[in-house]
Parts: sequence; C-alpha cells; structure tokens
Amino acid sequence: FHERKIPNPIVLTGDIHINWVNDLQLDFNNPKSPLVGTEFVGTAMTSGGNGGNVIPEYERAAAQNDFVKWYNSNRGYVSCELTPHEWTSHFRTTPFVDRPNSPILTPASFVVQEGQPGAELV
Repeated sequence: FHERKIPNPIVLTGDIHINWVNDLQLDFNNPKSPLVGTEFVGTAMTSGGNGGNVIPEYERAAAQNDFVKWYNSNRGYVSCELTPHEWTSHFRTTPFVDRPNSPILTPASFVVQEGQPGAELV
C-alpha cells in the first residue's frame, strides 16, 4: 500500500487472542520511520477462558515498541464505526466469560482521521 500511495490503510485482524492497537511504520527497525497505517487486533469472546491476566511477554513487547498504542487481555470484540472522515474502533470487553450477565465494558476507543496514519485514544 505504501508503494501504491494508498493513504492511511487500516488492518483489522484477530489472530492472537488479545487486543492490540499498533501504528504501522514503514520500517520497524527504525523507530523514526514514518507511519503508514494502523492495525487493530481483536480477541474473541471465549478464547482461553476469562482473560485479563498480565502476560509478561506482552508487557515487555508494549514497553519496548513505541508503535504499540494499547493492548488488553480481556475477552471481547471490536466494534468499528466508519465515516468518510474517520475510523473509530471501540474495544468491548468482559471480565468474566463464564458468568451470566457479566458486564460489557469499553476500556478503550481509538480514532484514525482521514489522511493521518496512526491511532489516537479517544
């Protein structure tokens, strides 16, 4: 997408059973490399039990990489709103998938503005 000059691409995936928000850099080996897109990774409602655990490897990864904007290990889903001018992702989670009537919370929402790669916490 960078070579084709596609502005502000967004990647939406859910492959690692944890929520992540990442800014995509042209060269991840260069911390000053320009942002070229945004990635939203969602978990699943029932993958791996209740979730919410502190995972040391993920703590280290987030602390060592400036492109990581946010992560969360609670179970849930991502709700996305799109307009011609912005993309907003709301991360919906629950602390307990094994309890009926467990609340659905929104621990974070991020917006990506048209023509401006990178996610901003709202």
